[in-house]
Amino acid sequence: MNLISAFGVFLAAAMVSADLSIQEEKCMKEEGATVDDVEAFRAAKMPETRVQKCYYGCLFQALGYLDAEGKRFNSEGFLKTTLPMAANNEKHTQGVHRLAKQCEGVANEDRCELGEDLMACLKDRG
Repeated sequence: MNLISAFGVFLAAAMVSADLSIQEEKCMKEEGATVDDVEAFRAAKMPETRVQKCYYGCLFQALGYLDAEGKRFNSEGFLKTTLPMAANNEKHTQGVHRLAKQCEGVANEDRCELGEDLMACLKDRG
């Protein structure tokens, strides 16, 4: 399983948490996203519209993958969320650490653009 597949598993596992369901609704309302935008995120597709970019940024921040200001990838938050789901698989654990390190410098003043930038990093390097 490559890292993006592993990321997809982590993302899917995160999606079933009650907190994220609440965050999905919050981000949908906040960003004007549709069910199609939610499905695109869940499928780890690259965002195609400004609304999708903003929705991705919102959810990445809700997951703890962005810093509090929504301007930079938060590798510690990413690891905190994803490592427990990889705990029983050393290959996935190593892959998650490698992915966090490779995306460490991803930053953008615009949280929406950062949503796209981070998805690109996770997909390209995963």
